[in-house]
Amino acid sequence: MTLYQIAQIGISLFGATSFLLVTRETEKLQKLGVVFGLLSNPFWWLMVFITGQWITIPVHLLYTYGWLRKLYVLWIK
Repeated sequence: MTLYQIAQIGISLFGATSFLLVTRETEKLQKLGVVFGLLSNPFWWLMVFITGQWITIPVHLLYTYGWLRKLYVLWIK
């Protein structure tokens, strides 16, 4: 299995799981969704470096900010 395939699987599994959990009604599941969202983040960055699509870095930074913001709102605040 190549790094590209691993990145694709990581983005798909963690990304979809995070979306499904963060949209749930209970705070416990939303918190778990944030964890999965943050776990998907390294796979996004891996894709940037593998494919050389440097133009997507602002999108990934926004994605990272969004998950960190949700982490702050649900876990710290």
